[in-house]
Amino acid sequence: MVKEACVFNVLEALRAVELGADRIELCENMFCGGTTPSYGTIKILKQILVDIPIVVMIRPRDGNFVYSTLEFQVMQEDIEICKSLGVEGVVFGILRDNGEIDIEKTKYLLNFSYPLKVTFHKAIDETHNIKDSVANLLDIGVHRILTSGGGLKAEDSLMMLKDLILMSRNKVEIVVAGKVNKSNIDSIDAILGAKAYHGRLIVGDLSLF
Repeated sequence: MVKEACVFNVLEALRAVELGADRIELCENMFCGGTTPSYGTIKILKQILVDIPIVVMIRPRDGNFVYSTLEFQVMQEDIEICKSLGVEGVVFGILRDNGEIDIEKTKYLLNFSYPLKVTFHKAIDETHNIKDSVANLLDIGVHRILTSGGGLKAEDSLMMLKDLILMSRNKVEIVVAGKVNKSNIDSIDAILGAKAYHGRLIVGDLSLF
């Protein structure tokens, strides 16, 4: 079981590893759900955490996941930075105006990100049919899908998550999210048996002060 800690600065990342995190998702701007961290933050953390996989949020702004041409260019530049710094992967999600996954742009960024691993994030939970969305992502070959099964909490969507895991087995890693924490991860895992879980409190409180 991989415990992926969502962190918003270098010190939180170090604290998460100290508490047992297996992988770090690095973001900024906690109160909007995370945006792309700075070059300096990525570089310093990568220098310190030599043996811990780091995946970086690629999200140019707060708000929805429908991006303009200029914003899409920004995402590509940020991915180039991540490639140059040698992180394990990037995390993004792109939707169309109709609320479905923008497969064309997602596939483009997937190929553009090589050799990094690509996670499609919780934007998938805003689509109209999560199973169809997962099937589309399986077709284009993303490496991971971060989802709470469509609800705010994984615990409220366990049957959907179980179905998604069965759909995706041996093809893509479903990373279970949605208020997963140190206290409930074992009970959730007993039902789902997922390969990976994600959360702000996945290994405990990361408060520094």
